[in-house]
Amino acid sequence: QHFQHAIAQAVYEDMAEQLDYPKGSGQMLTADEWHQVILNGFAKEMGWTSKLLPSMDGRELVPVMRTKQSRLTKRQGNELIEFVRAYATGRGARLREFEEQAA
Repeated sequence: QHFQHAIAQAVYEDMAEQLDYPKGSGQMLTADEWHQVILNGFAKEMGWTSKLLPSMDGRELVPVMRTKQSRLTKRQGNELIEFVRAYATGRGARLREFEEQAA
């Protein structure tokens, strides 16, 4: 799982350097912000429920999700990596490559 997390983090970092969000806005996100956006999209793709709840001061909405990346199974971790890589490359990002490491 540590290797999966490292791959996903690298993709978020590559996206942070190359892609704006929303597309065409010119607004650049940090790797951590990309992580939140992607994990929310992945949760919806998996059919997991997420809620938007009012923040404590009531000024914004806070996404509350069923799971965190650290709680994904190995298979779900691989699916998350495929999901984020497909999104990033679909937007034209150039991603660094990783060799599969023996566990």
